[in-house]
Amino acid sequence: MNKKSKDENPLRKGLLKKEKKAQYPDPKVIPVSDEIYKTIVENTDILISVTNFGINPSYIYVNPAHFQIMGYKQEDLIGVNGFDLIHPADRLKLLPVLKKYLSKKIDEIFKITRDEFSEILEFRAKDKHNKWRNFECFAKLIPGSRILFISRDITEKKRVEKELSRIKTDWRSIFNALKQPALILNKNFEVIDANLHVVKKTGMPLEKLKKKKCYELFHPDKALPVEECPVQKLLETKRPEVYDAEMEILGETYMISCTPVFDTDKKLSKIIYIATDISERKKMELALRESEEKYRTVVETAREMIFIIKDGIIKYVNKSLLEINHVTESDLIGKPFLDFVAEDERKRIAQIHKNRVAEGISYLSYESKARTFSGEIREVEVSSTSITFEGEPATLVILHDITERKRVQKELQNQQEHLEELVKERTSELENKNKELQEKYRELENMNDLFVGREFRIKELKDKIAMLEEQLKSR
Repeated sequence: MNKKSKDENPLRKGLLKKEKKAQYPDPKVIPVSDEIYKTIVENTDILISVTNFGINPSYIYVNPAHFQIMGYKQEDLIGVNGFDLIHPADRLKLLPVLKKYLSKKIDEIFKITRDEFSEILEFRAKDKHNKWRNFECFAKLIPGSRILFISRDITEKKRVEKELSRIKTDWRSIFNALKQPALILNKNFEVIDANLHVVKKTGMPLEKLKKKKCYELFHPDKALPVEECPVQKLLETKRPEVYDAEMEILGETYMISCTPVFDTDKKLSKIIYIATDISERKKMELALRESEEKYRTVVETAREMIFIIKDGIIKYVNKSLLEINHVTESDLIGKPFLDFVAEDERKRIAQIHKNRVAEGISYLSYESKARTFSGEIREVEVSSTSITFEGEPATLVILHDITERKRVQKELQNQQEHLEELVKERTSELENKNKELQEKYRELENMNDLFVGREFRIKELKDKIAMLEEQLKSR
């Protein structure tokens, strides 16, 4: 083990500091008595133990923390081989370390400074309840050919590390499952990571993408970020930024959403960059701007339910919305749009609408539950777009009824669960039938054995009778 790794260990630092003070005592510091040291050792939550120095190191001393953490009393461990408690896989790692020092003569060992003859170890040990616990241990040779072990329970730390690893894996799966291009950038516009969608769209492997800056990737003819670059704005504002841009390399129009990620010191560390394809929305906006008549034709003939809201009030509804609700324009125009949102969704939808307006987000898509004029609740897919209506900012909302789709999905799920239950029941029935057949087979075998035995007995009697008859004839 290198010198650096040993010096970085907090347990080792503490011991070195204590030894240094012992060698160069500070006249202003009151000496600590052996009784105080004993009190500290016996009341700490760190495992402190001493073993003899050999291929089978047996416990000579263990402090009370062994009972608090592992459930072992001192009498349970004194004289026990320490390796007996260690996980077999870790035992194979620790044995070579011990053998390395045993290969040296004791006299040679003590010629080396005690600071050099130590190890930082990590292993799993079995507690009194046969559960494996993780430990980080500082081991050091001490006078008397003994080894001092100072161990810290890191079981919870290992559990957290494992959970973080699982979360990271889950995050990677979600990241790659996104149906739109997604990047993670650093503060220098450089790509740190990219999802599979970007890899497929650009035709570049991930390692090559990581060498690119985002503006080099999406605007190859630009040597610097474009004027409206949302990443540049985010670096200035430290807030989420949104921008509609044509991606030359991807050949589509995207809404670029940039979200800052801060570290524990609240400093910007990463930028999440997501591009949502809004080509169809752009085409619709263009058609609306070109001609009011074309706009009305598109909206009025659309099968989706479309309405426009301004300041939270419904200003326009299309024919599909009126026909589905069996109402007239006067029943809806001038009413708050939240009146037609399911009651348990109103607070969430009001907040979404408020945030979209406050942050200047031009487009949003989400699922919700709508309340019809008659009070029926329908599940809908919502597309919300910022527009100008009657010369003022407004919101164009397109509703797609997905109630039937959700119902079918739920029904399919129920059928699948029912089918799984039927399979389980059928499997159980077959197992029971099999058991019954096996029992009947055993009964038949027993009867067969009985009949065969009787036949043999009858044959023996016949043979004996024949023999007696022959004997009578011969007399």
